[in-house]
Amino acid sequence: MLDIGNHLISRLEYEKPETYQEILLILGKISIIPKEFAKKIAKMAGFRNILIHNYLEINERLVFEYLQNNLSDFEDFNKYIIEYLKRLK
Repeated sequence: MLDIGNHLISRLEYEKPETYQEILLILGKISIIPKEFAKKIAKMAGFRNILIHNYLEINERLVFEYLQNNLSDFEDFNKYIIEYLKRLK
């Protein structure tokens, strides 16, 4: 999601995001994905930093719970990106 979002923002020459969370928030701001969805998944970008940099402090139960209950966020993101790309035609 972050790579796709960053590529779209760069290609469309929008403001350069300073953080991973900003990538998703900018996508919401420019209506590529819904704003409320952008706010929701922006938290995931912050969690990504914890996974990468503080992996010894991870609560495995929370990771498992997220994976069990929120994988549809990835599917929704893909759907919104495809819808956006179709609008460009």
